[in-house]
Amino acid sequence: MGYEICAFTFLSWREYPSEDELLIGREWLARMSNILFCSAGEGLATNLVVSLHKDFADFSSFIDFLRRSSQPKLDKLHFFIVPLTRKDSIYKDFSFRTLTYENSGAHVYSCAKTKKRPEASINYKEKTIFILKKLNHEMTKFEQIVNGNKLRETIRQIISGYSS
Repeated sequence: MGYEICAFTFLSWREYPSEDELLIGREWLARMSNILFCSAGEGLATNLVVSLHKDFADFSSFIDFLRRSSQPKLDKLHFFIVPLTRKDSIYKDFSFRTLTYENSGAHVYSCAKTKKRPEASINYKEKTIFILKKLNHEMTKFEQIVNGNKLRETIRQIISGYSS
């Protein structure tokens, strides 16, 4: 998609923005297609902005804009940038796919502590095996059709039906 950087920007306020300032901020966020997520929270800062940037110059302009537009209420601004073009530094791709498996996270963590078998992993493996067996069965049927020339004969019948 052409983005080189994913940025996690942490903001803390000296003085909490007014309702009017929050409204202006929300309208601005809605127009910014490269901002994926923005929320108040707890921890390193009071707010988080997750954004994508074409390159470092684009990211730097974004940070400069945040600093200038948030003064004098901005207390702290920290960021963590992820170079998306360096595949060797990404240890696990960002995905919501793992959340589709029933109880995937809770079992893995609790089982690691109690030394029990992680049921989520078993469910995932069983589903994977089932899908592979189903694909193998479908491939076998496809090969039988192609090798038996049934596919060619079916295509000829369809074509001759349209031409007559």
